[in-house]
Parts: sequence; structure tokens; C-alpha cells
Amino acid sequence: MGSATQVNSRRSRDSAFSSLTRRIIEKSGRRRGFVQTELLMRWPGIVGPEIAAYCCPEKLTDSAGRNFETEGAILTIRVDGGAATELQHLEPQLIERINRYFGYIAVKRIKLVQGSFGSQLVETRPQTKPLTHAERGRVVTAVSEIRNNHLRDSLVSLGLGIASRP
Repeated sequence: MGSATQVNSRRSRDSAFSSLTRRIIEKSGRRRGFVQTELLMRWPGIVGPEIAAYCCPEKLTDSAGRNFETEGAILTIRVDGGAATELQHLEPQLIERINRYFGYIAVKRIKLVQGSFGSQLVETRPQTKPLTHAERGRVVTAVSEIRNNHLRDSLVSLGLGIASRP
């Protein structure tokens, strides 16, 4: 077992990483709205990997000025053309899964938009800014004490991606 100093240092690093992650998710949530952010992040877990393989949520809109937190919203889903009919038949089950996930009526209706959703994801990729040597160094230093090489490399990659957002 590690010394008290090592445990406190590890907790401090974990807390800093947790704080950074929370700020990123909160920033995204403010821009898109909590429900929409959760749908994007958890889509395969909410609808299942089989369905998520051929469709993705595109946007969530209020229906005629109603409060979507209490009356549900319209979820627009981009779907590969051939699967649109199948998804149309699954609409009641999808709405039920989404609403069960959130614990309230988040989605009242689904609107399908046909098209390749893979190309849409590439088009909406955020612009990045070049990082200075010092910025890269801060990211690498922040995770330098992590012993697991794979985890450390993954966190460096994540950190560089986050730091390069404008």
C-alpha cells in the first residue's frame, strides 16, 4: 500500500482531472442543452449498438414553444436511407428508451432525416488551434505520473484534443 503522501497526490491528480472533465462537459451542455449533450454522448447505450450503427441524433427542438422538460421535444435523427423504414417502425420503442433513460418525457416525437450520418459527423468536427510547446508540455506533465502507458497515452491524446479547441 502507498504512503499517505502518495495517496493524497493521487487524489489531487484525480480531482484535477475530474474538474477538467466536468468543465468540458458543462461547457458543451450549455451550448447544446443537457438532454441533447447526453443523447450525443450516450446514444449507443440508450438505443442499443445495433440501432446506433445506422443512425444518430441530430437535434432536439421544442414543439411549438412548449417546455420540452415537461411536455417532450422533437428529436431529429439522421438515418442511413435503407434503415429509415425500420427505424420508423421502432419509433415508439426508441421514444420509450430515451424517456426511460432521462426519467421524464424528454422526447415526444421523432423526425427522421435520411442521409449518411458518418459524413455529417466529419463535417461538424470542431476547428482546432495549434498548440504551443508550453501547452503541450502542461498536458504531458499533468499525466506524467500515471504508470499505465496505454492510459497515460490516451489521456495525453484526450488532453491535447481538448486544449486545441478554440
